[in-house]
Amino acid sequence: MKKIAFFFVFVACIILFSPSQRCAAEDIWVDHWEDVGYDIYVMNDTIVKGHNADYISFMVTVKQVEDDTLTNVLVCQFQKWPGDAWRMRNSESEGTNFSAVACHDPIYEYCMNRLGWEYTTDNGLYY
Repeated sequence: MKKIAFFFVFVACIILFSPSQRCAAEDIWVDHWEDVGYDIYVMNDTIVKGHNADYISFMVTVKQVEDDTLTNVLVCQFQKWPGDAWRMRNSESEGTNFSAVACHDPIYEYCMNRLGWEYTTDNGLYY
């Protein structure tokens, strides 16, 4: 009987503490958009930083959820050129223009904190 109990405890420990459990991707709730009724989640494992000689950037995948149902998945791209405010576009944006990122954007702030990047605000925009 002791061997059977030990076996089940051993198997439970392996399942609970296996690396695949600890390394699972997370969707992080960052905001609720009242006007459309969406909860917004950042897919934590999709934040990717980039840069070149002209600008710095990062991309992230975001989920829109309504009543516990996934309604949309967007890829958001944020870029900053020297001397300019942070700008963004998403996979549903038309054209190639980037809009300025207004202060209190929870997606932007979450990603910047995860990346460890500093930012300032001025006139309602991020710099």
